[in-house]
Amino acid sequence: MLDSVRCLTALVLFCCGALPTLPGASGKPSPEELASLLFKDPDFMGMRVSPDGRHIAYMRHYRGKRSLFQYDIAGQRVLGGATVETGEDIDSFHWIDKDTVVYTVSRWNYYYVDAQSFTVGRRNPESMRFLADEDMVLRRVVHPLPQEEGRFVATLERAGFRGALDLYMVDLNRRTFSRIARNTGHIQDWFCDSEGNLIGVNEVREDLSYYRPYDAETETFGDDYEFPVGTIPLGLSANGAFLLVNVRNDGGFFGIGAWDIQKERLSSAPFHLDGFDINDSIIYHNHLHSPIGVRYHAEKPHTLWFDPQMQRIFDAISSGVEDFHVDFVGFGEQLSQLVLGFYSDRRSPVFMVHDISANTRTVLGPRHSALANRSFAPVEPIRFTNRDGLTIHGYLTTPEGLEGPSPVVVLIHGGPWVRDTWTFDLEVQYYAALGFRVLQINYRGSSGYGRRISALPFADILEMSPLDVIDGTRWLVERELADPEKIAAVGFSFGGYLAMEVASRAPDLYSVVVASGGVYDWVAQFREDSRGRHSWVGNMYADFAEREADYREASPIHRAADIEAAVYLFHGRADLRISSSQASAMRRALRRAGNPPKYDVRNWGSHGFPVESDRIRYYTAIGEFLNEHLRR
Repeated sequence: MLDSVRCLTALVLFCCGALPTLPGASGKPSPEELASLLFKDPDFMGMRVSPDGRHIAYMRHYRGKRSLFQYDIAGQRVLGGATVETGEDIDSFHWIDKDTVVYTVSRWNYYYVDAQSFTVGRRNPESMRFLADEDMVLRRVVHPLPQEEGRFVATLERAGFRGALDLYMVDLNRRTFSRIARNTGHIQDWFCDSEGNLIGVNEVREDLSYYRPYDAETETFGDDYEFPVGTIPLGLSANGAFLLVNVRNDGGFFGIGAWDIQKERLSSAPFHLDGFDINDSIIYHNHLHSPIGVRYHAEKPHTLWFDPQMQRIFDAISSGVEDFHVDFVGFGEQLSQLVLGFYSDRRSPVFMVHDISANTRTVLGPRHSALANRSFAPVEPIRFTNRDGLTIHGYLTTPEGLEGPSPVVVLIHGGPWVRDTWTFDLEVQYYAALGFRVLQINYRGSSGYGRRISALPFADILEMSPLDVIDGTRWLVERELADPEKIAAVGFSFGGYLAMEVASRAPDLYSVVVASGGVYDWVAQFREDSRGRHSWVGNMYADFAEREADYREASPIHRAADIEAAVYLFHGRADLRISSSQASAMRRALRRAGNPPKYDVRNWGSHGFPVESDRIRYYTAIGEFLNEHLRR
């Protein structure tokens, strides 16, 4: 096995070798040159291996549309693909048996259009019109049935209905669907055995989780029992005897454990990591659809394997490629065949098939072929203590050769319930390649840092998150790594809000603001959505009636006169998540304050940049704005 790992190491380093040359005749690339290189559509997205390990399904753009392709591992060739109509994209997909992928189609990444299936060896996909004919929408594949071709367990929803989702058996061959169980109104998770039989559910009532067994013969739920506070079911073991659960410890951090369903208790002490939650995503055995590990992110990504043999295999592989995180995609036809992804902070991810027994390797390719063999700036984890004595984590990216105080882009993530990670981030590398240090801060509200950081009411996040961004920026200035006269706050969505908010709260600190797709008046956003068009609004504003004054205070539109920075306001005119009226209102407020912003509202219909040409124009414009104001 050691020789196999050594050969794999050499191949990975060859595929990801450092070629730091970037375009640009004068040695420093222009924003347009960099944006055209970095923001091309990727070649691999969302790779999944079939239940028999013979094929890989993945998404890539075809004629500007996110499409689905299938790859024959043994034959080392693409078998075919499925695409969609102009303006549509494939949203999510799942293998339901060894030959068939089921996927959903959306328009502008927002409106559900259709569900379709695509089978290996066939030229064209098939629409699941039998669902639409009954006004039903596919929401989630709960459990594939690899041994029963064309059948799978899923949650379906009646079109236009918002509420608890029932569980169904879907049969593609008969073009039928039948309800397995009704949702009691509180069910959030359904647990099925390897044959697709429902054996229990997770109900959530008043923020507490309850397990209820299901009797298939009588089609009824049994008596429930309450999990201990802070215990959340995630998935079912292959034998159906244990639930994989998140368990919050006394310090407020989630760990991972196994819950014995019959004995109604943890089977052993859960695994915890001080300072970080372990709740990113479960790794499933693609042959069996059973949990075999869990991904989690501390300062860098990690994997906890439940099988000691898998842990030894990945430890051996990782020891040869220390600069990479090795991620499991799936098993090939034999368990000795591993489909792997190699991730780094400085290089585009590379995917390959590694056969340990045969000592062979097949390179599938990099996620971004245009970036193959290019190396970018290193990303270093950082931490600082905020004004309230809490440890706040983040990342600092420094261009090669840059020393001393420099212009800085404080790149603020959206969400807020996500986080920045140690990874190859195209936006980070874009600003670094322009010559700026890039600071990312996982402010209070970011996920993955325990109860005191990540489990806060939304109104508290609005109050506290700007303070953490400001404290992190001042920390960088105090370390003499930031030029205090040349700091830009840049963000999209919730990050766009924060970019504007920190500039209003600390006008002496930020000389430039780039705010895209943000909310700048939280009260107006709530009232505009009073008819419930956006489900996220109701979820976030649960305490609006009691805390309306706090939402108003957190709105930078009321402090436009305090903003001294040069401002670039950007929004999609047909943004389906946040109305462009937010940007136009902020523009008016800044104009009245005597600080007219650069204002750019464009005609795409999405909250984001799914179209390559739009992305390139957007980042080119931002790069030119930053160069103009940070390089004076």
